[in-house]
Amino acid sequence: QASLKTPFLMNLVTAVIVEGAIQQGKQDREATARYKKYEFLKMLPHLKTLFKQIDINGNGRITRNEVQVAPEHIKRELADYFQSDGSLLELFDLLDVDESGEVDIGEFCDGIAKLVNSDSPMELIRVMKQLKMLRRHQGALFQLLGSADL
Repeated sequence: QASLKTPFLMNLVTAVIVEGAIQQGKQDREATARYKKYEFLKMLPHLKTLFKQIDINGNGRITRNEVQVAPEHIKRELADYFQSDGSLLELFDLLDVDESGEVDIGEFCDGIAKLVNSDSPMELIRVMKQLKMLRRHQGALFQLLGSADL
C-alpha cells in the first residue's frame, strides 16, 4: 500500500507546485501591465509636449509633413520610447487610425498608450496595420473592377 501512495503523493505535490507557478505567472503579468500603465501615465505630460513641438502650425493636429520636419531630438526620443529603429513616419502611420493624414493629440496619446502597453511586438502591430490597409485597397480595387463591367 505504501508503494501506491508514493506516486499519488508525488503527483499531488507536483500539481500544487505547477498551480503555484501558473498563479505566480499570472500575477507577474498583471504586475507588469500595471507598471507599464504607470510608466505611461508618468510620460504622458512629456508626450503632449512633444506633440506640441511637432505641431508646427499649432492647430492641434500633426501631419506627415510636420512629422518629416520634426527636430532630430524628438525623432530619437520617440524611437527610444518604442525601442524601434523605424522612422517617425511609420509611427505616424500606426497612430493615424482613421488614415486621414492627420493625428490629433487624442489619437497621438491613445495610440502611443496602446503601443506601449501592448504585449505584441511592434513589428506585429506594423504588419497588422499594413494588412488592414491592403485589405481596404483591395476592396476598392474590386469595386472599381466590378463597376467597370457595367
